[in-house]
Amino acid sequence: MDCSLIDPFEVKLIVSDVDGTLLDSYHNLHPRTEAAILKVRKAHNIPFVIATGKAFFATTHIRKALELSDCPAIHSNGCLRYNEREEVVKEHNLRPSVVLDIVNLARASQPPITTYLYVRDDIVEVVVDPAGRHGRAWNDILSGFGERVEIAPPGFLERVERGEVGVQKILLFLDESYVPDLRVKLDNWADEFHLTAALSYSVEILPLTASKSLALADLLPMHNITADNVLAFGDGENDSSMLRMAKYGVAMANGMQIAKDSATYRTTSNDEGGVGAALETIFKL
Repeated sequence: MDCSLIDPFEVKLIVSDVDGTLLDSYHNLHPRTEAAILKVRKAHNIPFVIATGKAFFATTHIRKALELSDCPAIHSNGCLRYNEREEVVKEHNLRPSVVLDIVNLARASQPPITTYLYVRDDIVEVVVDPAGRHGRAWNDILSGFGERVEIAPPGFLERVERGEVGVQKILLFLDESYVPDLRVKLDNWADEFHLTAALSYSVEILPLTASKSLALADLLPMHNITADNVLAFGDGENDSSMLRMAKYGVAMANGMQIAKDSATYRTTSNDEGGVGAALETIFKL
């Protein structure tokens, strides 16, 4: 459906994914989107919530550009929720034994599956496939999304095993052709975690208690609203639950099919400033 059908007076909270949604293909905030968000916030004082798989650190420049210092945020695909003071108020971690199981699986695979553990703002590489992707190192690819990657220091996995380090999510990078088989193997842990993805060559492992939609559900009573008052934007599988939950779920033209199937509304692509275009239409900017 067309975004012109959305009633602006019913929108009390806006939530948006980052990569492929707010940002263009070069990982920059689209000028049209930036301008529209600032206008809507100034005119209507509507909370704007970033909901992303990225670490908080990787979005600080976006928060500054969009003047979101008074808004909560959802990170690591719902594993971490931050309040307006940039403090973690809710955290979901994977069981240490499960983390070690996945690391061992990744190491034993041929080729090995590049594996990153998300520990709040730290993204720690614990397994690497030196072949990379199309001649580009996996760390360079992840760093291109603004993530700060470090190599696991000595004793890191032992600390994870002892429960001294909490791991919110696991990100796996591998060739697209191996993804379906890997997802089948990971089904063996269906009672421990669920899977999602933002990229065709990735698999993300999250605790069963964490998703963007669950984190969003926590926010609603704090603002005295329901899902009927939420305008949501997204492009990936990891956005699908959020797009289904919000009454005004908007999928990007560049989005995965599962995102488009989950949303009621559509907008143009991230490279065309699709979020900005939708806000211009809805709020008559």
